[in-house]
Amino acid sequence: MSDTEFLLAVLGTALAVLATRIGGAALMAKVPAGPKGERFLEGLSVSVIAALVASLLIEAETRIIAATLVAVAAMALTRSVN
Repeated sequence: MSDTEFLLAVLGTALAVLATRIGGAALMAKVPAGPKGERFLEGLSVSVIAALVASLLIEAETRIIAATLVAVAAMALTRSVN
């Protein structure tokens, strides 16, 4: 992956996260959401990042896959994606 592709991927992810956050806030202002809807909106940006990471792992080197697995284990142990 070139530097340009990497920067475009980061920019695309940032824009997707921003759009889901703003869209969620706009939706919440107009439509009252229950607990299920709130959980969906909170997890949406995380799913965008997970999809990006998963697509990058297809051609990744062993050390990158290992680092990703360590990060996933840390998130599972702390039960947090932040």
